[in-house]
Amino acid sequence: MDRQPGQTRLVTVHRFLLIALSVLATASGTGCSLKAWYGGMQFAAENQCRRQPPGEVESCLARLNPLSYEDYERRRTGKSP
Repeated sequence: MDRQPGQTRLVTVHRFLLIALSVLATASGTGCSLKAWYGGMQFAAENQCRRQPPGEVESCLARLNPLSYEDYERRRTGKSP
């Protein structure tokens, strides 16, 4: 079955949402810390980029959030290191 470009993008979005929800369900079900959840979301986003067509992988990876959880938390709360 051939998919139209819009359908392929929709399937990709659905896969990402499924991964994100799986990570969230696992984190909330096992009482994981926010740090573990943050890392899981970064991992899922990177995997999603690696599933892109070869010409788009690098640009997708470049758009990912490079902050460690600690740096993210400092920025979020406005606290100094």
